[in-house]
Amino acid sequence: MRSNGVDGAAALTKAFALFERLLADRGNTALAVIARDMSLPSSTVYRLVAALERGGLVCRVGRGRYDVGIGVIESLAGITAHDLLAKVARPVLDRLARRTKATVHLGVWEGDMVTYLVKTTGRAAGSMPLFTREHTQLEAYCTGIGKMLLAYLPDSAQQAYVAAGPFVALTSRTITDPAELLAAFRLVRKRGYSIDDGETAENLHCIAVPLRYGQQAMAAVSLAFPRASARSQPLKARLLQLNACVAEIRRKLGQPG
Repeated sequence: MRSNGVDGAAALTKAFALFERLLADRGNTALAVIARDMSLPSSTVYRLVAALERGGLVCRVGRGRYDVGIGVIESLAGITAHDLLAKVARPVLDRLARRTKATVHLGVWEGDMVTYLVKTTGRAAGSMPLFTREHTQLEAYCTGIGKMLLAYLPDSAQQAYVAAGPFVALTSRTITDPAELLAAFRLVRKRGYSIDDGETAENLHCIAVPLRYGQQAMAAVSLAFPRASARSQPLKARLLQLNACVAEIRRKLGQPG
């Protein structure tokens, strides 16, 4: 590797790309094939792999085949994707909460429920306290985040979900009919956002958008505020704020905007 800063940065970029490929491949493909797929000279790939191996990032598992190093596995012990997501997202969500003076949630899909990883509020103390708490779960069918995540499930998974009812009406606005729920999920997926308009609590209005990884929704982010103030700002403006927040989180996670 040359000492030139530009050449060094380029080599580092190639090394990261190669490590990512090896991490996904898990030793199933020979380096010669990987080099060809990545349009890199075999000599470059072997030189980069040698450096990764010396650093304990990869290990040889067969002739020309490499997998993630045990040192990497040990260093990541106890760390989950949800832990990392919450850590990366929290400062971004804090800024959104302060800017909007609303409560902001980050939630994920777990066991047919919504698990709240982050809850942060920009509202004055004592105004509209919400029952949600971090690391607790709520039903998905009646929440903004839940409907957003349900909308991104395959059709078969949605069918299985609604077949597992019945669904309790928490308010007069809660959707409980399986056919209506499926129709709601399709609408959410089509328009790219979901709304809980007093379905979980009479005075609560919530808007949620997906945090995507590829074509899947790995999480969702929501703004929650009193229904009485729902008309104080156009829906389009709130969606712009939410999507800008999600785009920043994706950039911090190394995902395209």
